[in-house]
Amino acid sequence: GVVRDILDLIGMHLSKIYSPNLERHGVGKGNRARADDPLRSLCASILANLGPTDYELYYSSQPSFQVFIENTEPPAFVIGEGLVKRTNVKEQRFALGRALQRLLAGNYLAPLLGAKELSRLVAAAVYPYHPHCPVATYPSGSLDDLAKAVQKAPPRKKRNALEEMLRQETADLAKVPDYDAYLRGVENTANRAGLIM
Repeated sequence: GVVRDILDLIGMHLSKIYSPNLERHGVGKGNRARADDPLRSLCASILANLGPTDYELYYSSQPSFQVFIENTEPPAFVIGEGLVKRTNVKEQRFALGRALQRLLAGNYLAPLLGAKELSRLVAAAVYPYHPHCPVATYPSGSLDDLAKAVQKAPPRKKRNALEEMLRQETADLAKVPDYDAYLRGVENTANRAGLIM
């Protein structure tokens, strides 16, 4: 649908609009993983199945068993201490596979935004091309500043691809997407990707 297509094109280029927050995980530049880190090697083996991408890897001392993705450029994976110290390789592959799939799909930002802000982002992306379609008018409110920021955020090649996609009136623009269902789908797809790794 239109949400997936928009995030696939511009999702990795929105750090100036939605600032990253590495501090919430208690990490900084000193927590960046070395180039020869074992989890980097594990990520590389997973990416051999999924495809190449750029990312940074950070270790957090927080006792989380998850891999969080922050909206830096390139995106940052923040790996909780619990995942490193209290899990086996199979569980680590699952967590990293989930994160890498979300990164490659460009939808890693969606769960951080939530349904309401995601709907604003999609509306702002559509607004310059179809200002009166249901996707651009939901939720109500001014989108001018956000629409301008979304237009400036991606590189020219991605911006042109977004413009071309949105200039073609599609059936997806005629109805408001179910953002909650989209977010559930993002989670389910990530879980499936993690399981097959």
